Amino acid sequence: MDPIIYFVIMEDDTKTHELLFHYFKEFPNFECKGCFTSAGETRDFLLQNPVHLLVADIQLPDMNGMEMIKSLPNKPLVIFMTGHNSKKTATKSYAFDAVHYLTKPFSFGDFKEAMQRTIDRINGKPKIDNSLGEHVMFGTGAIKERVLLSEIRYVEVKGNQVTIYLANEHQVSFRQTLKEVADMLPKTYFLRVHQSYIISLWQLRKLSPTFVTFFGTDAVVPVSRSYRAELRARFQNDPSAAPAVDE
Repeated sequence: MDPIIYFVIMEDDTKTHELLFHYFKEFPNFECKGCFTSAGETRDFLLQNPVHLLVADIQLPDMNGMEMIKSLPNKPLVIFMTGHNSKKTATKSYAFDAVHYLTKPFSFGDFKEAMQRTIDRINGKPKIDNSLGEHVMFGTGAIKERVLLSEIRYVEVKGNQVTIYLANEHQVSFRQTLKEVADMLPKTYFLRVHQSYIISLWQLRKLSPTFVTFFGTDAVVPVSRSYRAELRARFQNDPSAAPAVDE
């Protein structure tokens, strides 16, 4: 028997409530613990009643849904919903390590995919095929570069010039800050390791106290002392996924 997955809905539109409950009937191991129309009510409930999953609208009357989630000390898995088909908003949702992003009106097929992603995450399966299949449009102004997240090895900044080094040996350069780029990347698989570098944990081959290397290249990226503990900690919960470590 499948374990029960407890969820909460945060949505101010009653028609969306009805649609969600109709879809959830097809997934009997999901159990609703609360349905709220404001971010404040949802936050108060979640502080006292932890759940596995939050199905959340982004635009709510009292607070932005993302801002509410950011304020939670212990965050559940999140599926975001919005009526605005904005790539910028979708990119922000992945920066929250969201399970999925649904644009209203969404079909049962879209919802079913979100449920499968939730089950996979709870069962500890990597979400590489889902999250790293996404792309991001980098750059400012009229000219932007479309980059597949799965292709990124590492990101380097010199001044305001950012260069993304890809697994196909290509490079993409544009003017932007490293912080702005970091905010656009899903934190599950990307980590800042130096004031000038962000790396892909998925592409990481060798981990050393002072540098890292990547599959398929001789490139070496330095690791600053202040980032070493966090880099090591990302692999402690799943030793089988960790790269080779040089002491």
